[in-house]
Amino acid sequence: MFFLVSSGMKDLHLNEACMIEAAARGHPTRRIFVLFITPEVNDVFKSKSMSALLSYENIFLRYIKLKK
Repeated sequence: MFFLVSSGMKDLHLNEACMIEAAARGHPTRRIFVLFITPEVNDVFKSKSMSALLSYENIFLRYIKLKK
């Protein structure tokens, strides 16, 4: 499963994180990829919403870094 964050945001809103967490819990055998398209990369461990998602073995966070 893929979740695409194309708004340029470096972090997730709580409702987005909950949706991804629900997908991971509901489909434990599937790999969940969260793709961020952003010019800057945020430190994942500083974000409460994203660091909580890292506790799931089937969630993978990826960044596609844009250039100007």
